[in-house]
Amino acid sequence: MSEPKKVMTAAVGAEKEEEKGTRKGWRKEGASKKKRDTLQLVNGSSRTSSSRSSSGVRSRQQSERGLDLDLAADTNGASVKRQLSAPDMEGFVLKKCRRNGDDRPWKRRWFMLCSGSIFYHHTQAKADPVRLFVDVAGASVEPCDAPSGFGIAIRRADQPRSHCFAVRTENERRSWLAALANGVARPPLRLPEDDDDDLRRAPGGMYRFKSALASAFATSSLGKHLIRRYLDDAARALISHVLDFTEAEAGRSVRGKMETYIFDLASRVAIIVHENALPANLDTSTLFDETITFCQLYVRFSRDRRLAKQRQLAVELSAPSEQDATQRQAVISDVDASELLRAIAYVTSVWRTILQHNVSEKTLDRFDFVVEHLLQEDRISAIFDKTEHRQRMCGIEQSLRELMEIY
Repeated sequence: MSEPKKVMTAAVGAEKEEEKGTRKGWRKEGASKKKRDTLQLVNGSSRTSSSRSSSGVRSRQQSERGLDLDLAADTNGASVKRQLSAPDMEGFVLKKCRRNGDDRPWKRRWFMLCSGSIFYHHTQAKADPVRLFVDVAGASVEPCDAPSGFGIAIRRADQPRSHCFAVRTENERRSWLAALANGVARPPLRLPEDDDDDLRRAPGGMYRFKSALASAFATSSLGKHLIRRYLDDAARALISHVLDFTEAEAGRSVRGKMETYIFDLASRVAIIVHENALPANLDTSTLFDETITFCQLYVRFSRDRRLAKQRQLAVELSAPSEQDATQRQAVISDVDASELLRAIAYVTSVWRTILQHNVSEKTLDRFDFVVEHLLQEDRISAIFDKTEHRQRMCGIEQSLRELMEIY
């Protein structure tokens, strides 16, 4: 082989190796179907063409009409219909998945920047429901390292972790950074203007939760159910404070958060009953008849050592000093068992409704059977006579008093 041919062969080989390294983690396609991914900057000056078929790429006319997208993922799996504006930017990226190590490949997703928020599909065809990646309004955006391609990191002050994704080339990253810079100045998307308007506004105007976790919960099916049923300010403040109280549990699983939430809510309700501060729209005549859920949950979950540790942590958070805990315990020790029973009835009326939509019939039947044999005043009293439970309720009681002072 002549020298020029050797040089040319070596150059081609090096170029292939470089391309192979850059494309690591991206979906491999056959040589006959090799196509460039679409990268569109609809309202800007840059627009990269694509060789995909017309079924895979929307026309400019379709984009300008806007996207009618299904936002998934409330606790019941129902979709929420939301009308979004035409995307300012869209294209395939590598999305950093949660709980994945750096050595694992990132997931290839179709990203869309719309109205100051990034949404994504699993495919460009958009057959699956769209999911929210992150609201970029008010966030900081900067380049970052990625195992494949060129990374972008989005950091929000109200969230502990960064949201990262990667694109293939430096030019694509510049385009995304420019589009994101415009999105940072935009307000995030609000809840759709539908019959859930009462979830956003208290009688005195706009109601705002204090934490990101509380805000997310308030828009879930479970949160909506609680707020619809007990819509007064005291109930809304209670839910907000309970979720703020569990903010330290943000790294736990959804089930773990819900378990912690159950105990926090039940304990606070017991104190509310004792202080004669029930929500105004609570039908007290049906309290005892609605005593279904809390006892079974208490017995079932108290066997979980991991949860018991989290309960103890919650006590320490709400009662930082031993002296305070002793003083609070003196108050709670006088709580009458019948009052606790009424408090339990209050909270079980909510949780029975929640369970029937989220567990199997077999589990629900077993739950009802257990509760039926637990709803006796002496057994209820025995549960709360234990020092550790009284101490926990003391801490909750103090938190509730502070809450009432705030609101």
